[in-house]
Amino acid sequence: MFDLSFISLTGNQHGSETKSGGIMGDDNVWDVDRVAAAELLALLKAAPEAEWDLLSAKAFSKTRLQNYEWAARRVHGSAIKVLEKEATEVFPRRDMVWTDGYRHAEHCLMNKSPSQLLGLTSHPAKSKGQILRGFIRSARQGLKSSTLFEISHDRRYNS
Repeated sequence: MFDLSFISLTGNQHGSETKSGGIMGDDNVWDVDRVAAAELLALLKAAPEAEWDLLSAKAFSKTRLQNYEWAARRVHGSAIKVLEKEATEVFPRRDMVWTDGYRHAEHCLMNKSPSQLLGLTSHPAKSKGQILRGFIRSARQGLKSSTLFEISHDRRYNS
C-alpha cells in the first residue's frame, strides 16, 4: 500500500546549531523530525499494512500536537520576558491607569498555561458510525431548512 523507502534515517547527522537550539541538517530536517520518523517507521513495521494509514494519521496527530505545545511554551516564555523587560523601561513614563492595565494583561498571560493559550482540547476519537450519524443529522437539518425556506417563499402558501 505505502512505499516507506523515502524515509531515510541515515541522512546528514552533522547539522548546524539553530537559534532555537535545535539541530538542523543541511536538508532542513531537525533531530525531532528524525525521531518522529523513526517512531513512525518502527510503528509501521510492527503493524499490518492495512492499518498503516490509521497508524500514520495518529502518529502525525501526536507529533503535530507536541509541536504546537512546544511552540506555545516558547512563545509564552518569550512573551513574559518581553513584558517584564518593557515594564521596567516603560512604567516610569506612564500614568497609573496605563500601568494598572499593563499589569492586568501581564497577570492574565502569566496565569494561563501554554496549553490553555492554544485552546486545544483533546476529545476522544469518534468512531466511523458517530461521524456518519453526524453527517446524516446535518444533511437532514439542511434539508429541513431548505424545505422550510422554499415553503415560506412559495406564493401558494403565503396568501
